[in-house]
Amino acid sequence: MSHHEKVIAANLSSFKDKAAEYDNENTQLISRVVATKVLQFRFDNAPDTEETEFASNDFDFNDLDIPNVADELWDPESTRVLDFACGTGLVSQSLAPYCKEIVGVDISPDMVGIFNQKIENQGIPESEMRALVLDLLATDDDSLGQFDAVVTSLSYHHIHDTDKCTKRLAGKLAPNGRLYVIDIEKGSGGSVHGRMTDEEALKEGVAHRGGLEADELVQTFKNAGLDQVKVTRAFRVKLWVPEDKVKSFSGITGETKVVNGKTLHCSKVNLMLVTGRRK
Repeated sequence: MSHHEKVIAANLSSFKDKAAEYDNENTQLISRVVATKVLQFRFDNAPDTEETEFASNDFDFNDLDIPNVADELWDPESTRVLDFACGTGLVSQSLAPYCKEIVGVDISPDMVGIFNQKIENQGIPESEMRALVLDLLATDDDSLGQFDAVVTSLSYHHIHDTDKCTKRLAGKLAPNGRLYVIDIEKGSGGSVHGRMTDEEALKEGVAHRGGLEADELVQTFKNAGLDQVKVTRAFRVKLWVPEDKVKSFSGITGETKVVNGKTLHCSKVNLMLVTGRRK
C-alpha cells in the first residue's frame, strides 16, 4: 500500500465516524468564514494580513452575514465551482447563491451522502449542486469539465503530496480561473491537530500537524503554473472544544464555559487563504 493509499484509508476511517456529527457550531462557523473570505477576496487589493477574529460561542448559523461580493468572478448566471474535499457541503451551501453550479468531490461516501441528502431535502436540482465520491489524486476525471473557481477548506493538512494535489486542482481551472486554499498556517498560533502524537496523526489521516508553511504553499502554487499568488494571513476563529478533544489542540486559551453540563475549552486557530490564478 502506497503512502497516499494509507492516508486515504486513515481519512476514510476517521471521517466515517465523524460524518453524522460533522455539522456543529465550529464547522458551521469555519465554513461561513471561509465562504466570506473567498467571496470578498480581490486580487487587485487583497491585504497580506488581517487581524480579524470570529467566535463560535453562542453562534447561530445566520449570524455571520456574507456582505456584497467584491470580486467579479462570482456570477450566479455563469460561475462553475469545484468544492474539493467538500465534506457535508457547508462551504458549498454558503457559496451557492453566488454561482450557477457547484460540484463537490470527497473521498468519504458518508460525507457525500449527507451533502446530497441536504440537496435533495431542499429540492435543489443536480444541475445546480451535487457531490461525488472521488479521489482526484488517484483519478483525473475529465468528465467534470473546467471550473471558474476551485475551493478547498482545511483539506491540505490531510494531504501528503500537496504539489500533486495543487497541480491536479489547477488543471481543473478554466483560463483565468481561481484556486482558493484555506488552511492552518504553521507557527501562527493555535492548531486543530498541533499536539497530536505521530500515532494519533496517522490514525486521523493528518499529514501536516500544526498546519502548513505559507511560503512553501506559495511556491507550490507557482510550480503548478498559477500566477497572481497571494496569501492572506491571520483571520482567526475562536472554537469551543470538548474535554476529550483538548489534548490534540494547540492554542488553548484557558477560557472555559459549560454547555449542557459539559465543559468546553476555548482555542484560537489562525487560518490563511492562499489564492492563485490560472494563466
